[in-house]
Amino acid sequence: LLGRDDHEGFDALKSTKAGRRRAFSNLSNMPTVLIESDRDDGTDRGYGKSQFNFDEFKPFYNGGGTGITAVKNHGNEIKEPKFKSSLVISQNAEVSSSAATMERIVHCHADKSHHSLETFKLAQWFPVQRVEDVGGFMKAALMAEQQILKKYFDEFDRLEPFFLSHIKENNRIAKTHAQVASCCSALSVLFPQLTQARVGEITDYLLERAKARIVRLSADHPIVEQFWSAFHYLNEETAFREEGRLNHTNDPAVLAISIPEFLSTAQKEGFNFHKSELLSLLPHSKRHKLVCKNVSRKSRWTGKNIRRWEFMK
Repeated sequence: LLGRDDHEGFDALKSTKAGRRRAFSNLSNMPTVLIESDRDDGTDRGYGKSQFNFDEFKPFYNGGGTGITAVKNHGNEIKEPKFKSSLVISQNAEVSSSAATMERIVHCHADKSHHSLETFKLAQWFPVQRVEDVGGFMKAALMAEQQILKKYFDEFDRLEPFFLSHIKENNRIAKTHAQVASCCSALSVLFPQLTQARVGEITDYLLERAKARIVRLSADHPIVEQFWSAFHYLNEETAFREEGRLNHTNDPAVLAISIPEFLSTAQKEGFNFHKSELLSLLPHSKRHKLVCKNVSRKSRWTGKNIRRWEFMK
């Protein structure tokens, strides 16, 4: 629709940081699409492998830079291109990141419940089309730029107070979802079939997504919840295990956990965790706040130094 042939997006896990920086500086007024960039294939990505975190994109929200590079001269000049695209994340797994980044993402869930024989035929039709035949959106949008922008800002002035009145816990989440709802309404300039009633339904849907985001941020990630349930079961409730064996400190206010030991014990008891995924999520734990990670201290059981993560009880 935007005039790019054979380009669905790119996988951030298969790119270097320099490659991602170039990709995000490559476009203006077009979406940059990430495809299945947040997944775990059961392998640990250590040194020498692609390291990627969605927090890299947090500055994009305010049009920040895509990364700093040096100018090749003998001075101190640097280049920091501004992010002029929009970011679309298309994947099966929900994004797992810090609360600040999650607040900036509008999560629109899609499923197959509305699929039918008619839409299957349409889905078969799309892949064989050429840009020359269907890629007219960009030209149409640019020709109607002033009308679209006016409609957007008028709708945002109306919708922001509406979202803020319902989402009082977090202004950023309210604003972000109001922006997307305003963009939807502005598209009616190009698509007359996007009636006010249909825009209202989409606005209601986005309000529900905003409320769901509030709930999501107030609770632990499901994998973190599973981790703590497994830990407390293995550490306290297994009759044949010495009580507190997985906690390596005598401090009554702290839980000191050896992650390799936990994973080994959990696997023996039928629990399945991916190490890399778990390590990326545990720093955001709410049930037990992280104090420090991967520190070397003596175990109360062996008297030897072990690497451990420490959480408040």
